[in-house]
Amino acid sequence: MSAGPARGAPPGPPPRWPRSVLVTGGLGAIGSFVTAAMLAAGARVTTFGRTADLSTLRLLAPEAGLDRLTVVRGDLAARGGLMRAAAQARPELIVALSSLLIRASDQDPAAAYDVNLGGVLQCLQAAASHGAARVVVASAKAAYGALPGRYGPPGFEPVTEDVRSGPANVYGLTKRAVEDLCGYYRERRGVDVSCLRLGSTYGPGKEGHAGYSSLKTRIVEAAARGGHVLVSGENVLDDVVYNRDVASAVLRAALAAPAGRRHHVYNISGGELVSIRDFVAEVGRCCPEASVEFTETGHPAAGGLRMRMDISRAAREIGFVPAFPGTAGIADYVRIARQRVGRPDRPDRPDSPGRPAGTPGRVELTV
Repeated sequence: MSAGPARGAPPGPPPRWPRSVLVTGGLGAIGSFVTAAMLAAGARVTTFGRTADLSTLRLLAPEAGLDRLTVVRGDLAARGGLMRAAAQARPELIVALSSLLIRASDQDPAAAYDVNLGGVLQCLQAAASHGAARVVVASAKAAYGALPGRYGPPGFEPVTEDVRSGPANVYGLTKRAVEDLCGYYRERRGVDVSCLRLGSTYGPGKEGHAGYSSLKTRIVEAAARGGHVLVSGENVLDDVVYNRDVASAVLRAALAAPAGRRHHVYNISGGELVSIRDFVAEVGRCCPEASVEFTETGHPAAGGLRMRMDISRAAREIGFVPAFPGTAGIADYVRIARQRVGRPDRPDRPDSPGRPAGTPGRVELTV
């Protein structure tokens, strides 16, 4: 639903950069990029979540910035922990990224609503209680659900934020509810909140996720280790977004002038369709030491909601333009993935005498 200017946020200049930021899920696949960007801007960052694993963040943030990081371990399903973290941090900005994903949400709908919806509710309440000037929330394209045929192949009519259909899973239902809840808090409670409806994200930290959502990440990670990577299945098209661009969108939403934001939901994606074949080809170009190939089987792809997302509203109202459209983020991701496995420089081909120990011989992935 659309909203006018928040009652508690009168038009005015963009806010200054926040000195203190609270990020739920701030050490996850997207959260690590967001936390690194906040630290680079000089903010004090408090992360709240189940993990204290800094491995992905350390690849993105210089050690010098980590002295402004506070890690709080907690569970959004248990009330009180986030509010205590907010009372301690006194954040000027809250970024809500934590979610149970599709499979986990379908397996435990009650937990999905506790974390995905209840966690955002706690962030909104913390903002109201502790004076945070703005809240930025991660939604997802799953909020769309099954769309009319004109939005799919072959035409892929761009999907605007105002299109509504029935979400196809519990995860999508929670994200739709999150967007509606944020609209209520913006209109009725005066909380300055933006929801970023994300496309198909990829980047380090997603390799442990299940199914189609992590396919692109698993392709890059396997190729960066060398060896033979074979991807098979249908040559699907999708609108993908690199996690560094997601972090950029969070920063844009955090700083955009209230007067220019007529809405609270924004599509965030790469702005163009990318085929799996082209994605695999670019990974192979960036990883010449590996053998990376795609073979089309003609079998229907498993899972995944594929569409072309219209990102013009985000460009107009928060100034988001992807820096890594299409496959442009792969080279940066390959560089990070090589650091993770201790291969920062482009190594020799896997069949050379210098092949690193433990390089996989063959990895097969299915679309």
